[in-house]
Amino acid sequence: LAVSHKVVSVDVKPTKLDPLSVWIKTETRIIDERGETLAIRRNQILVHRTPEQVQAGFIRAETAA
Repeated sequence: LAVSHKVVSVDVKPTKLDPLSVWIKTETRIIDERGETLAIRRNQILVHRTPEQVQAGFIRAETAA
């Protein structure tokens, strides 16, 4: 068996907590020895600033890969 992971999308969408909330969608596939997909797991992660960071106008700095 093999596993493959990928980021499907990264979007900035407002929420009540943070107008700059980041939504990250990922996908994990389990693949058999013939290359056929046995299972797909999709996940969505929400990342947001604290209320104090929002109030202070803090914006995340980009990081180098």
